Amino acid sequence: MTAEVLAQIQAGTVRALAVTSPERLSGPLKDVPTIKGAGINTTYEVWRGVFGVPGMSKDAQAWWAKTLKTMVGTKTWKESLEKLQWLDAYARAEDFTKFLADEEKSYQSLMTTLGFAK
Repeated sequence: MTAEVLAQIQAGTVRALAVTSPERLSGPLKDVPTIKGAGINTTYEVWRGVFGVPGMSKDAQAWWAKTLKTMVGTKTWKESLEKLQWLDAYARAEDFTKFLADEEKSYQSLMTTLGFAK
């Protein structure tokens, strides 16, 4: 979400009170504290992922894995990360699958605690 409001923050029309990342960000947001640093013991990160269709062939999976790994190593990608204030967190398919399972458990726990799910 940072990228969506960064121009307004830089223009001074919006003030960032805190970021929800585990650590302070760099660049134009380097002076914005984390909510964890303000005593709220939580983090929240917006993540993005690439998903394939069910039954995708092993060859197609390998092609995408190689292509994405190449992409995240480029100068253009690194410049985009800095510009958009995204954290560099490329994950292999196996690691991303585990991350998704952990996210599902976390959201299920949150929804249960809030009374939105049983």
